[in-house]
Amino acid sequence: MSKNCGGPCGDDVKPAADTDMQASSDASGEWVSVYSVPKMDCPSEERMIRLALNSVEGIRALSFDLSNRRLKVVHDGAVEPVTAKLKTLELGASLQECVSADPETIKAAEFSAASAKQESGALRWLLGINAVLFVVEMTAGLIAQSTGLIGESLDNFADAAVYGLALYAVGHSVKMQLRAAHLAGVLQLILAVGVLIEVVRRFVFGSEPESLVMMAIAFVALIA
Repeated sequence: MSKNCGGPCGDDVKPAADTDMQASSDASGEWVSVYSVPKMDCPSEERMIRLALNSVEGIRALSFDLSNRRLKVVHDGAVEPVTAKLKTLELGASLQECVSADPETIKAAEFSAASAKQESGALRWLLGINAVLFVVEMTAGLIAQSTGLIGESLDNFADAAVYGLALYAVGHSVKMQLRAAHLAGVLQLILAVGVLIEVVRRFVFGSEPESLVMMAIAFVALIA
């Protein structure tokens, strides 16, 4: 005998294969839902999915198989909120299977969830560090008359823009994502043109970069 995921997972998914495994987790309401995500083929989509599902209650862990474009979600309770959030990303996600989670899966999920939380925190720290370095290097570059520092600040701005765009775009419509991407691109283009103009100006009129300031900021950037 076997039964499907009835309430939590809906009626249109495949039945579980092991009744004993289900019985061990029915009481706690822990489930494993497998999704096919056709447009998930690189880490950027994985990151977007992680950020999107961070706001969904009851998710214990996420497991990604980029080569086969499959996502496994270990969660408590109903699967509908997970499916609804994935659909907002418009990556073609569809629920393939929903089964009760066995004790080993739950244990692995707890470890994975802790790792994912640490990874999310690290990414936010990276966003903050790159944003601060952009401001510091741009300011120092203007004061020290160093085009090198100004150019380096643009690299930090580009990194911060990528992380910031990912955080902003998750959960928004594709139209809003495109607008955000265009805005980030326009800002980077404006800054790049400004640096080019500054290079030409200094080539024509000359400048005297302050090496001590350049080395100090370079040391700070190395630490970051």
